[in-house]
Amino acid sequence: MSNQRGGTPADQEIAAERIKEARQLYRSINETLTRILGDLQTGQLGEVKDLAAKQKQLETAVVHAQKLEAEFNEKFGTGLDEGEIDFDRARYQIGCRLARLRRCCREKGVSSGAGGG
Repeated sequence: MSNQRGGTPADQEIAAERIKEARQLYRSINETLTRILGDLQTGQLGEVKDLAAKQKQLETAVVHAQKLEAEFNEKFGTGLDEGEIDFDRARYQIGCRLARLRRCCREKGVSSGAGGG
């Protein structure tokens, strides 16, 4: 989710409450899935039918959260002015690229300390 702080304090409180509700739903679904997996491992198959319903609830919650985030960003923007650089995003992308290079080099047998020159 965006770390944008736009909107009035009331809008921020509503958004925070919705995030709290989504987290509670996620925890509930996680607890149910954990319990069901435990039951499956012990051979108790009675609550497997709940799995599909909980999965559907989770999918609905995720879609709803994404819709709310898009509406928030549409109303208040992404937090960046025209031409402004998102340094957090740039650092993240650079980190991902470096991690891919490290994995690639390890797979090819090149040590991480290898360099030209």
